[in-house]
Amino acid sequence: MNLFRSKHCNYTNQKFNGSVFLLVALALACFAISPVAKAVVPAPDGGYPGFTTAEGDKALFSLTSGTENTAVGTDALVHNDTGSFNIAVGDDTLSNNVSGSNNIIVGGFGAGFNIVADSNNIYIGPGVSANGPFDESDTIRINDSAPAAGGATSQVFVAGIDGSTVGAVNAPVLINPNGQLGTGSPRRGSRRILTPWAGPAKRSFPLNQ
Repeated sequence: MNLFRSKHCNYTNQKFNGSVFLLVALALACFAISPVAKAVVPAPDGGYPGFTTAEGDKALFSLTSGTENTAVGTDALVHNDTGSFNIAVGDDTLSNNVSGSNNIIVGGFGAGFNIVADSNNIYIGPGVSANGPFDESDTIRINDSAPAAGGATSQVFVAGIDGSTVGAVNAPVLINPNGQLGTGSPRRGSRRILTPWAGPAKRSFPLNQ
């Protein structure tokens, strides 16, 4: 009787061990063919109220009721209180803004320091700001007034302009001494954008001269 029990126990143990081995093999196979998890490590911050994103020391430090702001960099949007829908990328970018909204400022080095309460501006470049400590709205500045970057840009290349027309009536594009673009009649101190020069015109002369 004891011999029968011993054989029966051995058979049961072998069957159990075989089942465990099969389960482990299946688990390893599933793990091997499963898609690799794609995520950054450590995981990005989340859970901020009002769909807000803040990365950097004191970024959006003063925020109260403003919503959907994105601040990346030390002191980016540090004084923003009620402003919404702003994007500030770079250290000290848009740092003086309090209530302005819909500003997109990328560059760092204090870019957009002049904006406090105005909106709808786009600045691109390190240290880009208005020529003076004042607010402005609805303005685009690209590498303009950028002392941190060593001065203003000396060359600009923009694709899709040469050879393109905008309609039956085309107005000349003018540039004033401050680099502002606009249309209108040429005035003193303005430069008119012209098409590339094709060379001197050819003159014809009579054969019998």
